[in-house]
Amino acid sequence: MGKTFAQHLEEYERWAERVQPHELKVHGRSQELVDLLDADSGAETETDPPALATGG
Repeated sequence: MGKTFAQHLEEYERWAERVQPHELKVHGRSQELVDLLDADSGAETETDPPALATGG
C-alpha cells in the first residue's frame, strides 16, 4: 500500500527542515542564477528531496 499525500508532504517537510541551502543543486537554467548569486559557496553536494505522491 502506498503512502498518502499527507505522509509524503510530512516526509518532505522533515527533509526541508534538515537540508542546508549549500547542499542543494538546482538543475536547468536556474542553476546559472544560483551560481552567480552564490559564487563563493563551492558546494558540490547534491541532496534530493523525497518524491511527492501525485495523487490518486
